[in-house]
Amino acid sequence: MPPKTPSPLKTSEKQYRKKTPLDPISANKIWADICNQTERMERKTGPFQFDVRKLIIIPDKPNYTTPDGTVTMKEYEEAIKLLEKVDPIKKREKIPPEKYNLPATVAQDYGWYSKPLIKKHPLFQFPKGMCEITEYADTYYKSQGRNPFQKRDFTVKDHMGKGPTSANPKSPLK
Repeated sequence: MPPKTPSPLKTSEKQYRKKTPLDPISANKIWADICNQTERMERKTGPFQFDVRKLIIIPDKPNYTTPDGTVTMKEYEEAIKLLEKVDPIKKREKIPPEKYNLPATVAQDYGWYSKPLIKKHPLFQFPKGMCEITEYADTYYKSQGRNPFQKRDFTVKDHMGKGPTSANPKSPLK
């Protein structure tokens, strides 16, 4: 029995053969085969013709309007009054229990008649207080009319003719 030779290492990667450059004739033949194959796979259809008998007419959208003319100021004011009568702004700002007698949806059932069970007791209330810095800034603003932490506004009038920050250019020394 002949001695066993060690087998080459097997790799999990695919081994690709080296690509040899194709001559132009072979490349054109491959391209022609691909083109012929795609041509055979395509579905041939005739020229497009519009069939008037199968025409479906779609109506305009319900909100689409074409203005007939300009609206006068009187018509505009009447429209605004009618809009306020139908849907007043004050009614829009109310919460649903104030607007309606009963809940409109099932989701509104929860919390519809919600009122606090226990009245607020001052012993258990902890409102946010002001710290010393905030109190100082508040009193400073009330007395001076400006924020103590805000930097002073820069104006050219303040710095006219005062040393290196002058707005006027200096003449050269003689």
